[in-house]
Amino acid sequence: MSDKEKHLCKLKDPIKEDFEQYRQLVRNAKFVCMKCGRAAHDERHLCKPVVLEP
Repeated sequence: MSDKEKHLCKLKDPIKEDFEQYRQLVRNAKFVCMKCGRAAHDERHLCKPVVLEP
């Protein structure tokens, strides 16, 4: 996964592309994308992020 591809939502198969980087992006997820349902630690990696409530 390159720096240009910041949005997890746009990646076809992020786990196969670069599992270690993907794991870092989703570890301790605080946001979920309302478009595709993927979760991430940083809202910058999602297209339509909303905060996950504890």
